[in-house]
Amino acid sequence: MSYPRRNKFIAAPVRERRQRLVVGAGVLVLFVALLAIPAVHGFFLSIAGGIWGAESAVVAGSTGTLSLLQSKRALVAENTRLRAELEEAKTDYLLVGILERENADLKRSFGRDAQEEGTALLATVLIKPPRTPYDTLVLDAGEDKGVKVGDKVMLHAVALGEVDQVFQRTSRVLLYSAPGRSTPVLIGEDGIQVDAIGRGGGTFEVRTPKEIGVAEGDAVYLPSLSPSVFGSVESVESADSDAFQRVLFKVPVNISTLKWVEIHTKE
Repeated sequence: MSYPRRNKFIAAPVRERRQRLVVGAGVLVLFVALLAIPAVHGFFLSIAGGIWGAESAVVAGSTGTLSLLQSKRALVAENTRLRAELEEAKTDYLLVGILERENADLKRSFGRDAQEEGTALLATVLIKPPRTPYDTLVLDAGEDKGVKVGDKVMLHAVALGEVDQVFQRTSRVLLYSAPGRSTPVLIGEDGIQVDAIGRGGGTFEVRTPKEIGVAEGDAVYLPSLSPSVFGSVESVESADSDAFQRVLFKVPVNISTLKWVEIHTKE
């Protein structure tokens, strides 16, 4: 009787799997035995602790960076808000001083009242610097709203410019600060009358003799029974060899952020 012979090609993989299982089991037993030794156990714990500590440091660093960025954004927003409030407070302060002096003058003028100068029309600023050249604004009010060339344009008590072109539904405003434009103004408590020359971007320059007292912070306003703020002196420059001094000032509003203005139409 003959028996079938086992195929050696089928038996070989079985033996290899058994050998791997035996080797794997031996390695596992050896690893568990090594962990029972205090020194080896401490070594593996130190490695695991280092990995966990590095991961925690990365997470903590990312959280700290995010918090720092959020804090910076909050500070920038707060700084912008405070700057706007400061400019508004500066305008109010200048106007109070001007009105107090004008009130005293009016009382001394034997009952003379301020004249009605027309009505104020609220207009939206459609286009403004730097999108418009030469310090100009384009407004959404024109002939349909009764706007005329020469109407004054203001923001609260701040004089900005005058309408120089009128269309059916829009109008253009030439700002007093347009380069080269000359406007008569009064400076300081004594109301020194000078010509302010526009330098662009809401800034002006005045040249006066040195003996005329002008100081930083002095109010600049338009001569009128109903005074309006024109700006405040920022610096006074002069050279020893020059008989004149150079006075620089600007309007107390940011021209590039204007959203609306008041058109004082003439009746």
